[in-house]
Amino acid sequence: MTASQEPKDVDAFILQQLELMLSQKGNRLDPTFRRERIAAAVHFETLSKNYTQLSAPAVAKRAGVSTATLYRLFPDDNALYEAGFFLGVQQYLAWLSYDFDHPNPLLRLATLLDRRVQVWTRPKAMEALSPLYYIIGARDPNLSAQATPYLKHSSDFWLAQFNKLKTEGYLDLETDWNLLEIFWGPIESLLFYPTVLTDLPYISETSKFEDCWRAVDDFLTLYGTPHFQKNREKLNWDAELAAFRTAKSVSGPCDDQPLSFYSAQSLVQPSGWADRGSAQTRLAMNAPFPRAEQPPCFEQQIRNQLSVRVRRHDDGTRSYLILAAVLQEWAEVGLLSAQMTTIAARAKVSTATLYRLFPNREEMHLEALALGQQLLVEAMKECQQHPNPVRDLLEMAQHYAAVLREPYFKQFSLSQTFLVRMDSSVKEQASIIAVAGYAGLIQCWQERLQNLVDEGFLKPASINHMIFRLIGPIEARTLHWHQSGRGTYVPDKGWLHEVATIVEAFFEIYGTKKYQTACQTLGWDWSSFAAATPSPQPEPTQAPDATLESKGLLQLESLERAIAEGPLPADFIAFVEGQHTHMLAHGSNRLDTSDRYLRIVAATLYENYRVGYEQISMAGIAKRAGVSTKTLYRTFPDDLNLYQEAHSLGLAFFSAWLSRDVEEANPIKRMADYLKIAVDTYLDTRSLQVSSIQFGLLADQGRETRLHTSNFIKSYIFAFWSRRFSRLKAEGYLQGEIDWAMIHALYGPIQSLSWGHKSNLGATPEPEGSWAEACWHIAEDFFVIYGTPQFHVKRKALGWDAAEEPEPDTNSSNEVMAAVRTNEI
Repeated sequence: MTASQEPKDVDAFILQQLELMLSQKGNRLDPTFRRERIAAAVHFETLSKNYTQLSAPAVAKRAGVSTATLYRLFPDDNALYEAGFFLGVQQYLAWLSYDFDHPNPLLRLATLLDRRVQVWTRPKAMEALSPLYYIIGARDPNLSAQATPYLKHSSDFWLAQFNKLKTEGYLDLETDWNLLEIFWGPIESLLFYPTVLTDLPYISETSKFEDCWRAVDDFLTLYGTPHFQKNREKLNWDAELAAFRTAKSVSGPCDDQPLSFYSAQSLVQPSGWADRGSAQTRLAMNAPFPRAEQPPCFEQQIRNQLSVRVRRHDDGTRSYLILAAVLQEWAEVGLLSAQMTTIAARAKVSTATLYRLFPNREEMHLEALALGQQLLVEAMKECQQHPNPVRDLLEMAQHYAAVLREPYFKQFSLSQTFLVRMDSSVKEQASIIAVAGYAGLIQCWQERLQNLVDEGFLKPASINHMIFRLIGPIEARTLHWHQSGRGTYVPDKGWLHEVATIVEAFFEIYGTKKYQTACQTLGWDWSSFAAATPSPQPEPTQAPDATLESKGLLQLESLERAIAEGPLPADFIAFVEGQHTHMLAHGSNRLDTSDRYLRIVAATLYENYRVGYEQISMAGIAKRAGVSTKTLYRTFPDDLNLYQEAHSLGLAFFSAWLSRDVEEANPIKRMADYLKIAVDTYLDTRSLQVSSIQFGLLADQGRETRLHTSNFIKSYIFAFWSRRFSRLKAEGYLQGEIDWAMIHALYGPIQSLSWGHKSNLGATPEPEGSWAEACWHIAEDFFVIYGTPQFHVKRKALGWDAAEEPEPDTNSSNEVMAAVRTNEI
């Protein structure tokens, strides 16, 4: 087709091609010939009517075949519609991609771009191509794969146009996808997105062709070579616009008519496309968000299991009922307080039946753990998808935060943590189950993030690092906040706002120019995403606790002094063992009650470290402390109070060790060093033994609670991070308010990646590269969010990125955890 043969608009061109196909004569017994005629008839019927009025008899009549022949060649409606759709795609590509050879590059590109706009804004074209949006909306892998070659053909045509500009000496840029986005972005955002995603057409002040001209003008003004600018003036290319439009109306007669055809009422799904999205879904791209609060998913999954009716002799269903009852028992009374008789009552089976199906308590706990992991993945898959890809990720993050906040899930996670810790007799099997289940959860995130990368909204990067950058701050506020005994984290502005800020920061790091353009043109505003935030809610009321308002941690000041005065021990365990030896030594006055008190507490922590929480004996503690059992019980008449004091001492060790300052001029390395201190501490299995008493205290209770150290440790953590951030602000490197969001943005990802894996899964994680590199990367991300212009200027001027070669990590890797990272499980 040449320019002189070009029909006046795309509708005329398509009808001309279809009439030609339907009028051709060929071998009527040739199935290929008949398939082509039927496909042409489908497309013709679409243009003359619409998908809602398609009927097999009308298509058969138009194609000149019987209905029986039609269904022999196309077994169902879906196959029939797909044939017409793909034929239409080919015809529209023919319209879009013939070469308009003109010496004026402005006019040439504007004409070609205008042809794309015609397809986007013509009623018949949009009706014919509407299955494409069903395919994209439903992410149908089969049809998407079939459509890919056609979409690539269009892109290759435009890349050829850019190469032609380079040959002419008018463009000096790399011709790739980034260049296509730069070129297409403004006109797509102006015309295509409003037309396809909303019911509001764009009305030009002049004409759509002149809008295309201005888009091309801007592009070549910014990226054109001096040779282009010289010829533009010399050959007076701008003056050709008026003459060209006078000679020929490129945009066509209905160029700027309101496009009311594209509405939820007029574009209804045809039979056979019901499962591939809807116009209503597409128009929901800017629907109110978030949706109504969903019932607790994880708890509901357990209750659904318990509501299943059992037939006689159906031991398989009874086993599932018992396992669900175990999960409910963990949630309501705690792992260590779970009773077999109560579990049997919850499952509505006899104790004899329970012991017949599960003669071993440990095996029952392992199978319950596996069921809980399965229910977690199913709960995550219940998250409703949003057609707006950015808001879809926000929906998933919001859903994840809601699941992690459920009391049932918190207690399940505590039970899992206790089972995989060093003080558990089933730790190895529990760890394998936990890691395998976690792989399913990570796969959910991998798929969502990879889709966003493929769609061009996220920069290509390590998906594994992306996951922990996104979920780390969420888990820090939910799972890790609770497991550290701090109770419930309550955001100042509500959870909707809290999660929106986390996802916004994620896109600030990884968002592409396409994402930024979409936000600007379509009003994807994060404040509007979280507009329906509830007012701040008070923290849940706590049961009266005489020690709740603890003034501090036992021996914290003494331990801080020991670190400050040095020399610094080789690692955390060397620090703990050295201080323990000092605390367990007898003072000169054996009647000194304070000395005896400290020795008993230190002995309790040491016994916990040596044998595990559930194996602690009062006789062992008394012997190690050098006191009689009678003296021990006179000092601590209540076991719980003694365990709480031992926990306080253990927490003091961690607090003093992790809060020490680093003298480093490079702020990125300084923050990375803070994170590396935490990683080295968390990944040492012996460190987990020191803190296991904390999980024993929590796992022994079936209610949402906080430990007696809660108030102080929250204040202490906030204080030492505030001190670090205040130094950065004084240096001019940090902007924004110092709050928990800032702390979690830095600390959350590394906490989930290291402590979360080691503690909750019982496996040593393996990062991509070294731990030093992972900490550096997270520190870099932090400064992308909070760094000042002065920081970025100095970063370049002082070469802060030229960091020293990271030291090799000494922590052992774990094949099971590596399988999680590579998605092999």
